[in-house]
Amino acid sequence: MNIIKELYNSKREFLFKLVLVLFCFSLVILSISAYYKFIISERPFFNIDINNDGYPDLNIDFSTGKCVLNCTLNLKTPQTNINYGNGKEPIFNVDTNGDSVPDQNLMNQDLNDDGICDLNCDLNKDGFPDINIDIDGDAIADLNIDIDNDKVPDINIDLYFDKFPTLNIDLNNDYICDINCDTSSDKIPDLNIDYGNDKIAHFNIDTNYDKVPDKNKMNQDLDKDGTCDINCDLDKDGFPDINIDINEDGKADLNIDINNDKKADINIDKNKNKIPDLNVDINGDYICDINCDTNDDGIPDINIDVNEDLNIDYNIDINKDGI
Repeated sequence: MNIIKELYNSKREFLFKLVLVLFCFSLVILSISAYYKFIISERPFFNIDINNDGYPDLNIDFSTGKCVLNCTLNLKTPQTNINYGNGKEPIFNVDTNGDSVPDQNLMNQDLNDDGICDLNCDLNKDGFPDINIDIDGDAIADLNIDIDNDKVPDINIDLYFDKFPTLNIDLNNDYICDINCDTSSDKIPDLNIDYGNDKIAHFNIDTNYDKVPDKNKMNQDLDKDGTCDINCDLDKDGFPDINIDINEDGKADLNIDINNDKKADINIDKNKNKIPDLNVDINGDYICDINCDTNDDGIPDINIDVNEDLNIDYNIDINKDGI
């Protein structure tokens, strides 16, 4: 009888200990789960902003729950589906089959096996290409082309990360600058300057290829009074802002400053397409005829031309009194 009682007590003690162990184990699991939920909530895996600019940089998911752009496991640098200039499409290290391995337009390509990067080269190790950038995936550099292998871009420099070259632009693929040429290495064009992105040199034109401007020069002081009269660059970015001579006849055509206050008064080209769209003077008397802005808010108030055919459509000022 005592033996049975001892066995019963032992079994009851065993069950009690088992329940206690299971209870403690459950508490551990719940604690771990709560901890990871806290970590994930405090540091989300998707849409990570690593530079604190308010925009996602890594593991961008566009609210789908799956990484679409700049996918990474180390949460430091992108490894697959890398974008360019905050674009919304993968361009480099593209993972086509979803196995987290890059398949197309790889980063840091050494095409000739000489141990030196030739294409999509990441110089500062941030995961994004800096020189010899292949935008279209044809294994040929399109932007920030380094010609002399000094790890500095020479041709088709994209200053604004918008996939379009803005400095030292090569139009015919001969690796020689044709427009917006920077001869002083200050990242400001000073030769064959384009206006309106029509791929034509309009200012500081070099006609004899000696890298010296000889036609329609910038910042012309015609009366030698120390003040710019034609093609005046006010903000020192290399492009004219007021009194722009677009047809190379020595006279201002666009953004004409009448009262010498360094502000455009007549024939204002807001869209930079070589066509005036505000305070348009048709007859050359330096008085507004179409799309006149009477309160200087940048919006036409009277004689408004809707169809851009130089015909007034509404708000006609019959008496020409500005009302």
